[in-house]
Amino acid sequence: MLDFERFNNILEQNGRQTDTLRYGENYIFHILYHRLSVKEINFDSFSLQDINNVIEEFGDYFEFIEDTEEYFINSKSPLYAMASTYNIISLLNSTPHLRFKRKHKFL
Repeated sequence: MLDFERFNNILEQNGRQTDTLRYGENYIFHILYHRLSVKEINFDSFSLQDINNVIEEFGDYFEFIEDTEEYFINSKSPLYAMASTYNIISLLNSTPHLRFKRKHKFL
């Protein structure tokens, strides 16, 4: 079972430092992952330097296995984190009996 309070605490401790520094780069990965059309892209959300950073690091995020001719996404990649997060949210949304635990009992 997922411990969302622990997850939230870790995000609060570590997320703010890196989110603001790499926001534009993460938005570019969001565009790539969701295959947004040009009309859906907010071009004010990233800079040319963000694009250059993504291009420089992009090859490091994948590993090609010649025997099977498959690509594997490195677990340290923003794409891996994004895909994992979306998969978890998708699984939660498809659960037929999803109920939220309340802090206080309702009488």
